[in-house]
Amino acid sequence: AVLKNILAAQSQMVSGALLLEVAKGDLKLKEYELAIAGAKRAISAMTATEARDHGADAYLLLGRAYARSNPSRPLEATLALKSGLEKFGSNGGDSVEQLASLVQRTMSRVLSDSKNDKFFASLNDQIGDLAVRFGSNVAVDRAWTNGLRRMGEKRYEDAIKEFGKLPEDHVRYEQAMTRIMAANRSLGNT
Repeated sequence: AVLKNILAAQSQMVSGALLLEVAKGDLKLKEYELAIAGAKRAISAMTATEARDHGADAYLLLGRAYARSNPSRPLEATLALKSGLEKFGSNGGDSVEQLASLVQRTMSRVLSDSKNDKFFASLNDQIGDLAVRFGSNVAVDRAWTNGLRRMGEKRYEDAIKEFGKLPEDHVRYEQAMTRIMAANRSLGNT
């Protein structure tokens, strides 16, 4: 608490990385509004080097804090996570994978809360593209989910393309191959 008070008074002279550590503490203490404000301060105070090293972590923390706040703010979480991926996705690393995974979950929540309002379709497409681009596991999971969706819509050729994206070492590979055979049968291909 003392460090937090000192940093609040002297935030112009404190590194973004240190401000991020304080925001992490707030998140751990479930002080979500403080964590949001702290993450924003940290992001704005980061030097170029700090941003390269800690930027993805800062946006991940910001997205988590928005998502966990009461009431939950999934749209703000999605936008924060999207911004983090756009700015720092090419840096790679565990935080980028987590950003890619979490942004899909928060976007699903936005769609659910809005009852799949078409207003969010473009944002959902952007999120999907970013998640696939920067999250290796996300791309495979998305292909599996899209394949199932296309099967349900009786769009068998699209389903075959989606299931075909699963690598041979994936846990669902054999299931995907079985579904490709079923889709081919539905198309009259044997």
